[in-house]
Amino acid sequence: MSRLFKLRIRRVRGFTLIELLVVIAIIAILVGMLLPAIQKVRESAQRATCQNNLKQVGTALHNYASDRQAKLPPLLDRGVYNAATGYWQPCVWMPFWYSLFPSLEQMPAYKRVFNSNTDGWGNGNHQIIVKSLICPGDPTQADGINPNTSWATASYAPVYQFFATANAYSTAKQANINGPTYTLGNIPDGTSQQIAIVEKYAYFPTYGWGNLTTHPVSASYWGWNQWSTLYGVWGLQYMPQIGSLPNAAHPYYPNTGHSTSMQVMLLDTSVKSIRTDLTYDAWWRACTPDDGGVLDTSW
Repeated sequence: MSRLFKLRIRRVRGFTLIELLVVIAIIAILVGMLLPAIQKVRESAQRATCQNNLKQVGTALHNYASDRQAKLPPLLDRGVYNAATGYWQPCVWMPFWYSLFPSLEQMPAYKRVFNSNTDGWGNGNHQIIVKSLICPGDPTQADGINPNTSWATASYAPVYQFFATANAYSTAKQANINGPTYTLGNIPDGTSQQIAIVEKYAYFPTYGWGNLTTHPVSASYWGWNQWSTLYGVWGLQYMPQIGSLPNAAHPYYPNTGHSTSMQVMLLDTSVKSIRTDLTYDAWWRACTPDDGGVLDTSW
């Protein structure tokens, strides 16, 4: 082998242990720098989806009201018995979210209990997963089905003070109806600063409770039970649990997996982010339709 050829042969040298450790350390630092940014983008996307969901709920509420002389949906409604046909129309018992199905892209589910003398959760409707009622930031909703009951869940709940404070007997419906005291058009404190819908975990593993989409809840018939899609009947002192872990979340509170804020829908359909520094006074006033007060600066 000629000397010239030997000179052209380069010796291949591998990395030393120290060099490998340096490279690994650099990669670890870069990953550590990127993860918070990725998480921030992810949370921002989840909040945007959550806000869009609540916007759709607001539209559904207003569509319901516009078809019924500004009346808001009761927490639990009932159809009217038609003696000529022998059916309750549109069906028998109608939970809050079921009443909004037509505007939540669930018209087939809304109609398939018609003329069957069953309830809004009947004919398989108890397992209907409504995409716009699931927040991607809710760590408890899994596939949208409660693990204890096999019923569909929601990541949102109506505020009791707006949808269930009246409990009057209806002759036409032959039942007590837990419904609103006011209509959309005569709420004393207006609609622009009043919270109608809050975030609420779909499932509470510590308590075995669930926020079931179509489960009935009523002071007269089923009570305010552990499957209630509801906030506020136990008191407004239970303020938002923001960034709460599922095992620490309590079913009396509004809860959210968003780390810095909770999304709420106001009665004018706008969506607001509630921060952890919101005062109890501001929260109480925003959830009370007729207190006559002005919200403080934390709002």
